[in-house]
Amino acid sequence: MRYFELLDLPVRFRVDKALLTRQYFRLQKHYHPDYFADADEAEQARVMEVSSLLNKAYKTLQDPDETIKYILMEKGLMQEDEKYPLP
Repeated sequence: MRYFELLDLPVRFRVDKALLTRQYFRLQKHYHPDYFADADEAEQARVMEVSSLLNKAYKTLQDPDETIKYILMEKGLMQEDEKYPLP
């Protein structure tokens, strides 16, 4: 799932950090693995995957350079292993 879609944010190079943080914590309250300790293994694995993806999305979108790189990769304008100097 795409990071902006996951966090229900508009795709922008300049991310609203306050909105990003609110969305992240709202979703982590719902998907944090600690809340699923009594769930079956399949559900725990699913929640762990979503929580991990939320963490990666939050970390990426917190960093302006990483956000630009992520958007360019999503649009097919940059490969993950390419090293372009970003503005």
